Amino acid sequence: MGRFRDAKNKPLPLSVPVEQDWGKIPKDDLDALESYKDFFGKSCLDVRESFYRVPIEMVDGLRWMPLRPFIFYFRCLAEFVMKCPSNLSMAPDLANSFLRLVEEKARTCPEGIRANMNIAREAVAYVSRNQELFNADLEIYGDFSARGLEIERILDKI
Repeated sequence: MGRFRDAKNKPLPLSVPVEQDWGKIPKDDLDALESYKDFFGKSCLDVRESFYRVPIEMVDGLRWMPLRPFIFYFRCLAEFVMKCPSNLSMAPDLANSFLRLVEEKARTCPEGIRANMNIAREAVAYVSRNQELFNADLEIYGDFSARGLEIERILDKI
């Protein structure tokens, strides 16, 4: 069981990451500094509007976070993706970016994905089954269902 799970393997509620969770970010790490600027001190509700407005940039921000903030904000993102209004013009970019993030982080930060395994699987399944709902053109974004199957194979190994 991961550090962030209870005895029944359910995710423990997490509070908004504090300064200590972010650690010292080097001044030359522009990606991490931007991530900190976009997310630090914000709740899931606080970042929701940014997920609507600039989903690609916000999802990219999760790539550069330390583990504890990633675990917290990944949950926010996964829940947002599953509740995203289908009429949102950025919905296809959000869905596509989410799938890319899960696939990448399963390889580069498996502890962060393991801490969120249930919601990661649920959100990947939701996105991969609902390509039309996200209005994500197959020719532009590829086949979400095929990507979902590949991501599930990767998740099974971590």
